Amino acid sequence: MLRRHTMLFLGGGFLLPTWVGAAPPLLWLAQLYRPGLPHQSLADYWVSEKYDGVRGYWDGRALWTRQGIAIAAPLWYTAGWPSTPMEGEIWAGRGQFARAQSTTRKALPLDADWKALRFMVFDAPAAPGSFTERLPAIAQFVAAVEQAWVQATPQWIETDETRLMAHMERIVRGGGEGLMLHKGSAVY
Repeated sequence: MLRRHTMLFLGGGFLLPTWVGAAPPLLWLAQLYRPGLPHQSLADYWVSEKYDGVRGYWDGRALWTRQGIAIAAPLWYTAGWPSTPMEGEIWAGRGQFARAQSTTRKALPLDADWKALRFMVFDAPAAPGSFTERLPAIAQFVAAVEQAWVQATPQWIETDETRLMAHMERIVRGGGEGLMLHKGSAVY
């Protein structure tokens, strides 16, 4: 029998260089959460679902993977996106990682495949301030593009570890991968 692992991650972990060329952006890579760590308060973290998709970085002109590989999205998919960098997950839904990965790896994008993908925006790298202060920039990006496939990743604060773990279990039972915790005071 295959056992599914539940995962809870902390954002604001370590940086992973990803781009080839001048001044490559550095993207955060999550670390595994360890319950009950000293000097750690859940109230300091925003919580969101961890989407099992392809990490997408919009640099203001093009969409890239975490590894710095250009994603050949159809022009209509990114039409009207601002010149502001955004980071998110290209997601086909729970249990659909292979579909998202297959679609984003194609050199010639197929409209039918891309219509099933959402860009779940979770950060605004160029916006100043802490993660908490960047959340309005994410909302502004999503509102400005007015595209149903571009969505802000829902974020909330959970101060009770028991409720946090129960919420994670509901996500996993529903086919999700787990939760992400992003430190509110973290600068990009």
